Amino acid sequence: GLCCCELGGGGGGGGGGELSEAAGAALAIEVDACKERPGDHVPPCEHGTEEFSCLNGWRYLWEHQYACGCYILSYATTGCCNLMPYSLAHSTCCFNSTVTGPHGPYEVVDRGHACEAVAY
Repeated sequence: GLCCCELGGGGGGGGGGELSEAAGAALAIEVDACKERPGDHVPPCEHGTEEFSCLNGWRYLWEHQYACGCYILSYATTGCCNLMPYSLAHSTCCFNSTVTGPHGPYEVVDRGHACEAVAY
């Protein structure tokens, strides 16, 4: 079958940072594809098909899931900000010109609708 795993450990190697196990469970992260490898019960993939996508050997349903850095996430519940997952229900990814990072000037704010629109 396709991957339906709980996050088994800490954060990912290639993402924007690290997540604790509790944070991963709260965000419903399905796989940390940089830290975990498919086991014998889930045959690893080499490439995506019309049925599924592939990230580091993990199959995921592209209609319902997507890759965010090292993580395989659900479109329905989890967003991606600076290659790190965040809860769509409880947080917002906002532009912040004071943030410097390899993936852009964005940060997660722990409340909904937290960003302010700015005229150019």
